[in-house]
Amino acid sequence: MSQVFVNPDELDSLANTLAACSVEITERVGQMCGAVSSCGSWQDAKKSQLEERLATLNQQIGQFHQEIHQECLYLQMLASKAREYLST
Repeated sequence: MSQVFVNPDELDSLANTLAACSVEITERVGQMCGAVSSCGSWQDAKKSQLEERLATLNQQIGQFHQEIHQECLYLQMLASKAREYLST
């Protein structure tokens, strides 16, 4: 009898959750960057420092988003292989 020690549905659910959270984080950081940048009444060194930190964070989040995408593809591949194995 075929056995696997993963739940394909759980792996798919995890991949979907990770992808959705990654998109949301990316969007939220983008909103913060835009909000600070568009605030014309605040013009000092602290704003510049915050813009720099947010730009760095935005870049890091972009890289993280790409890494999460790769992990999601891997989880989906594992789920597919598990389903294939279970159907034999």
